[in-house]
Amino acid sequence: MISTTFLPGQGLGNQLWVYAACRAIAKSHNVPYLINQTQNFKGSGFLDIQFGSDELCQYSDGHSRLYQARIFHESLYYDPELNYFASSYDSRVEQIDCDVELSGLFQSEKYLYNFAADLRDWIVLDPKSLSAVESFRDVCVLNLRGGEYKRHKNLILPKKYWIDAIANIRKNVGIDRFVIVTDDPRYASSFLPGIPILRGGIAECYAALHVAASIVVSNSSFSYFPIKTRADLPFVIAPMFWSRFANQYSRWASPANIYRHWFWQDYNGCLYSFDDCESHAISTYSYYQDTCTILSPASFLQPPPHLSFLSAAHRKFIKRLLAYLFPRLFG
Repeated sequence: MISTTFLPGQGLGNQLWVYAACRAIAKSHNVPYLINQTQNFKGSGFLDIQFGSDELCQYSDGHSRLYQARIFHESLYYDPELNYFASSYDSRVEQIDCDVELSGLFQSEKYLYNFAADLRDWIVLDPKSLSAVESFRDVCVLNLRGGEYKRHKNLILPKKYWIDAIANIRKNVGIDRFVIVTDDPRYASSFLPGIPILRGGIAECYAALHVAASIVVSNSSFSYFPIKTRADLPFVIAPMFWSRFANQYSRWASPANIYRHWFWQDYNGCLYSFDDCESHAISTYSYYQDTCTILSPASFLQPPPHLSFLSAAHRKFIKRLLAYLFPRLFG
């Protein structure tokens, strides 16, 4: 059996990646799969997913591990020059020969093997959420990330990226109507004033990405599944080099996060296909294998030391206050 766990701090995109990878890896080995801690699922109420194989669901309450399994930690590579923990496809999953629990990011399309078409059956958006965004079928959605990204400045995409992407959408698709979906409306309205913001919850944001005529994504896992579970192939623009846009080393951070059928935009606003960019991701992965330290995911999930002396309630209050006063700086 192959299992994984939905963690309290995971975003929806991260949860859907470990879920899809768990199902695909289990299917490739012809064994059952199981998702633990399902009460943490961020898509409850608008996404229909199956938390385990039919023969296992009846035995699991979703709140605790059904059995003791060996933990399979996905390999991560620490890049000191980019100050980044990178991941790629970990081929060791092909040699799994016992019950394991997957721990890691698992965001490479290679983990889906030949089952990518099954995603539309594995992750189903409810009709109510779809009907709420019918008017978005002829617009371009900008998936702007703020929030905690503002605490990691290298993740924030410059305004130039969005302006160039809007120009590319107008030129290549002929769309001149744009709307923002975001986790941080105050930041978005300050950062890109004049572009309307979808004032809905996570369900409406997900659904808008699922139906929009074209999409400009940030370097966030949230946008992948609403796009990839569509029946069509929309025009998608994504940031070249992903989490370290326009870095001086031309490294793809992470090599896992390069996806087919998307266009990748560089700092000059030029668009490149997946085939144009794949060699960058491959060379980055080879570099990491040769030069970088391999780490376990748990090694970097510690709270910031300068806030550790505060209670959770105090930290939450301070973050909200700073985000209200300075939306461009704090999340």
